[in-house]
Amino acid sequence: MAYEKLKQDIEKEIRKNMKHKFEHDDIFKNHMIPVMNYSSKLAKIYKADKDVVELAALLHDIAYTQTKENENHEIIGAEIAERMLKGKVPNEKIELIKKCIMHHRGAKNYKRETKEEQIVACADAMSHIDNSLIFMYLWGASHKGLEPAQKWLKEKIQRGWKKITLPEGRKMVKDKYEAIMLLLN
Repeated sequence: MAYEKLKQDIEKEIRKNMKHKFEHDDIFKNHMIPVMNYSSKLAKIYKADKDVVELAALLHDIAYTQTKENENHEIIGAEIAERMLKGKVPNEKIELIKKCIMHHRGAKNYKRETKEEQIVACADAMSHIDNSLIFMYLWGASHKGLEPAQKWLKEKIQRGWKKITLPEGRKMVKDKYEAIMLLLN
């Protein structure tokens, strides 16, 4: 199966099974697609496997979108991804995709050993910076308060900035990071 067709099929599958409070277009437009786009750009710069990072980017939050599970969504997501990709992608690529999903979170101190793992983790954080005000709104709306949302977002963005270990990734979102921190301070 061609990777472009597979990515389209995965997107349809994720949208069909989404159980999260986000609307389908919102989570795809404001998070999943930016993570995939940043992953693709970084893969080109760092000569990484573009198909692996794009598939991992699409699937990195699949457990979160389908089960509302956040605490261990990287572990559950890697398992879901393996089931979805089995027989469609070579096993060695599936293993690398699973590692990217397993190690994308900034809230946990995972060691990222491959370029692909670093790229997906960086792209995830870059997307959070791009769309930080949406996260603040959603968190504030669900937790009833702007001040706690502002504090939470500032900590999330700072964690994300630390997670962007690739210099080209930092360069892509540096102005946005600085602007958001100025607004949040």
